[in-house]
Amino acid sequence: MATTLSDIRFIIERYTGDTLDNESIVNWCNDAQAEFALNINVPDSGQITLTTSDLEYPLPAGLKVINRLWLQSDFDAGIDKVFKWQYRIYNGNIIFKQAWVQVDTLNIDFYKHLKFFTDIEDEIDLDDRFASLYTSYGQREYYDTPTAKATLNESQARKEWEKHNARYLNIRQQVIAYYALQNEPVAIDERW
Repeated sequence: MATTLSDIRFIIERYTGDTLDNESIVNWCNDAQAEFALNINVPDSGQITLTTSDLEYPLPAGLKVINRLWLQSDFDAGIDKVFKWQYRIYNGNIIFKQAWVQVDTLNIDFYKHLKFFTDIEDEIDLDDRFASLYTSYGQREYYDTPTAKATLNESQARKEWEKHNARYLNIRQQVIAYYALQNEPVAIDERW
């Protein structure tokens, strides 16, 4: 089951004992993601149907960096070789110098941009086990609000903020290390 921002809100509310608005949760999750998203590469894949008439094809949405390209016809023939066709990436499209001789499928392994959250029912792009990254960030941000500082005294709110900040930074380092170890280095050949 994919973790939603609503699930994250529930965990933060259960811990803090306060009711939070959806907008705060969405903003906190976007802020948390902005802090760690550039340091991780989340793998994804897609396909493009290549025709005999087109030179330009749209790339999959959310593509950050292409990791590997290969033709389905090569794969079906048992051939594992470097993609040799010269191409260019421009404006979200992949552009080839010449059209294909026959219809084929281009498989793309890539790293994706993490989504920008707009709704409380949006799902996180990371594995569910990393949802605590968002909850610890949200708890940290909660204890920095005027409401939390008024409910608790200033020093108690600061202690809670520091505790959740340390937890967030620890989990963030674990997530960055996990994705760094999981993914191979990116190497792209044959561009023009």
